[in-house]
Amino acid sequence: MCKEGRVEEASVLFGKMEEDGLVPSAVTYNILIDGHCNKGDLGRAFGYREEMLRKGIMPTVSTYNLLIHELFMECRVAEADDMVKEMGEKGMSPDAVTYNILINGYCRSGNAKKAFNLHDEMLTKGIQPTRVTYTSLIYVLSKRNRMKEADDLFVKIKHRGVLPDVIMFNALIDGHCANGNMERALLLLKEMDRMKVPPDEVTYNTLMQGHCREGKVEEARGLLDEMKRRGIKPDHISYNTLISGYSRRGDMKDAFRVRDEMLRIGFNPTLLTYNALIQGDLECVTTHIASKNASANTLRYLSSAFGLKWKHPWPLKEKRQWAHLWDTVVPGLALTLLGLWHTINTIRAYYLSGSGNFMSRFWYPLKSPLSKLEHLELIFVLSFSVFAIFMQVLDFPLLHFSFKLDNFEHATMFFHLAIFAGFALSAELTHSSEILSGVCRILLASVFGQQLFLLHYHSTDHVGLEGHYHWLLQLIVFVSLVAALSTASSPTSFPAALVLSISVLFQGCWFMNMGFVLWVPRFVPVGCIVQLGDASRDNMHGAVTCATPEADLRARALAHLQFSWILAGILIFIGCICLKFARNFRARGRASEYEELHISGAEISVAMTGFKQVHP
Repeated sequence: MCKEGRVEEASVLFGKMEEDGLVPSAVTYNILIDGHCNKGDLGRAFGYREEMLRKGIMPTVSTYNLLIHELFMECRVAEADDMVKEMGEKGMSPDAVTYNILINGYCRSGNAKKAFNLHDEMLTKGIQPTRVTYTSLIYVLSKRNRMKEADDLFVKIKHRGVLPDVIMFNALIDGHCANGNMERALLLLKEMDRMKVPPDEVTYNTLMQGHCREGKVEEARGLLDEMKRRGIKPDHISYNTLISGYSRRGDMKDAFRVRDEMLRIGFNPTLLTYNALIQGDLECVTTHIASKNASANTLRYLSSAFGLKWKHPWPLKEKRQWAHLWDTVVPGLALTLLGLWHTINTIRAYYLSGSGNFMSRFWYPLKSPLSKLEHLELIFVLSFSVFAIFMQVLDFPLLHFSFKLDNFEHATMFFHLAIFAGFALSAELTHSSEILSGVCRILLASVFGQQLFLLHYHSTDHVGLEGHYHWLLQLIVFVSLVAALSTASSPTSFPAALVLSISVLFQGCWFMNMGFVLWVPRFVPVGCIVQLGDASRDNMHGAVTCATPEADLRARALAHLQFSWILAGILIFIGCICLKFARNFRARGRASEYEELHISGAEISVAMTGFKQVHP
């Protein structure tokens, strides 16, 4: 009954069984727990586990396996860990099934390190990993774009005598397709034939999506024909992939031919089918009309006449590209300007006050005849922060309310910056800056602390080259945090104040560098491509994917060189500024000494004259 989905009937029968005086065993309870887990009713499943304990029936390893598996399915990882601990407390040792459930659960949640630790634990305890174990590990490596490790593990598996199945091959093929390495993916298809592992529709759909992602729709069409020749029936995904590929390329005639083919073989087009057709057709129409210099009102009118939603003839993928470019370049420019302002003023203040009287500032006033411009820095920071928050919420330039977590994370960083700027501006306007200077310094440090915190957890979703750039960014932010805390505890420290200013400048330059390298195709390293519109897979983001491990290593080496070059350029600039101020203030110092000597000489002359008058 439970296997047929008739769980409620099975529960009723279980009740009658108890009424008749029959004592259920652990196996009976496991069947009911399994049925409710498959139904998604974890509460009832745990209820039966509690009933077992009340009746003195000891849950088995299978009982825990069923519950742990369902907890992972509902992403309740912490509770799954608690269940494993409970097993140990009751003297139960996890079996191969338990380890496979745990490894698969951690792989699905993206925790590759924990999954591989469990794999090592299996070997230590003498439990041999199975094909299911290795499939899960290859899956997480592929999703993390760690394709060299996935390939190496695949070779080890075969040497250990474990025969790969179609699911394992599909996981590996998906990783290579997502990384733009179609040559390796197609070689795996040939290897499946050599090993007598028949591919399925998932295999071909993955390869078709990889070709369409690169704009090679004809190759994808060839794979569809190959599927049919091999007796593999295409599904909705197969046809929708082709339709989407043709639509993105603007070949609407071929897209509609595929739609007609779907209808002929008995497939009803889905919502995804029509979305691809409408998007592609409307983009072709609006682009053609826009090329004739038609006004936006004309485009809106024609679109409404055909019952379609008008949008600017700016492809969605390019909008997303510019959205990501905005997220990095514009804040980077603001931080660069702010860092330059602080660096120059910090050095200037040091030479003006001297090493013994220097006092760092968390903002610098603008020397202007207009008193309203004195607080321009704080007004700029506050205004930009509020503006950036709205742009994140509206997902600029897409201009719609965004409910994506990464947008909220970015907005939160700007929100903390706005809190600091607003408080500092209020303290200045109320003439309380001296009393509240310590609070302002702590708030400034908290800005960098919050930025580092969010970047650290935000960057766990970024993989590949993008993840590496985010990791380098965290190093710079960490330096900013340490320097901010140092200036808060020791405001007279010139080195701490200068390092803080330089780190803000470095942040700005690195943000802009990231934007151009990761989101402008012409600046992408050789052997890598930008995944416009496809930068998100299973909540893991990789803007740039490299075709081979060698290309990935070259791209990371280039990132290290850029990091060093930018830092070197900033330090050279700082050195020139320091030398310029030193020369200017040395010249002023000599002039002051001359004036003092001149005045002193005049005073001596006057004194001597007076002396002569008194003593003729």
